[in-house]
Amino acid sequence: MTNYLAKKAMLADLTISQWGARRLDREITDEVNESHGAAKDAGRYNKRLIAKAALEPIKQIVDTARRLHVCMTQPWMDSGTRILPAALYLKYAERMKALHEDFDREVTKFCADYPQHIEDRKNELNGMFRDADYPHPSLIANKFDFEVKVFPVPDPDDFRVALAADHAADIKRDVEKHLKEALSAAMKDAVDRVIEVVGNMAERLPKHGTAIGIDKNGRTVTARFHDSLVENVRELVALLPAFNLTDDPALTQITQRMERELCVEDAQALKDNPQARAVVAQSAADILAAAKQFIA
Repeated sequence: MTNYLAKKAMLADLTISQWGARRLDREITDEVNESHGAAKDAGRYNKRLIAKAALEPIKQIVDTARRLHVCMTQPWMDSGTRILPAALYLKYAERMKALHEDFDREVTKFCADYPQHIEDRKNELNGMFRDADYPHPSLIANKFDFEVKVFPVPDPDDFRVALAADHAADIKRDVEKHLKEALSAAMKDAVDRVIEVVGNMAERLPKHGTAIGIDKNGRTVTARFHDSLVENVRELVALLPAFNLTDDPALTQITQRMERELCVEDAQALKDNPQARAVVAQSAADILAAAKQFIA
């Protein structure tokens, strides 16, 4: 099983750091706590050193990269490292490379504008401004980093540390045990995604158009679903073959049913056609039941 997993997947680790642009102001903290007669540790006042908008482009790229990492990978042990199916490597690497380039570009721009951002903040912070709160302009770039590491899944058969035979065998069994647990967790993660995405479809499609309340103008409010309800199913269908690390036929069948029965109509067609919506909703309920049985 371990050699099999090593041929089907690799490990990917995404590490991103960014300047938080916040600083605890102890004087203001003490002043606020004292003015309210509160204990010294009742609260903390953290200043935003730079306008939020200045760092927002970097934050959006970071958020996108982290979502992509979680979306295209599966759990591995307890660290931030995750399983990356080999079938998704090229797509993952291309998208991460583009995001890395976007990150570097925005960080370069921010660092160039950093002295002006400080000047702009002086008046906004007024008496709370302190020069000592800010990293020197020559050091600010060191507060940002974006790194993706990809490495092979451990192979207990390639354990080469010089140990007594019985100790080496114990370690090999331990590695095999953890690999088996990680593989099981990765497969469960794939099914959990099916349960979440298909479950949303099974729940929301039948409710579309039904009355759920009255607005402030006395008009009836009806339940609606977003186009993402269908798009999320299609995106997951594209990922599931790669996530099926053990080539489990039950998960393969679920994936095929999702593609065949849940992706035939786009969102607008389902909104416009009650009969088609009812058919897809029933299929979603049936597939959801099958997925729950998979992990029962």
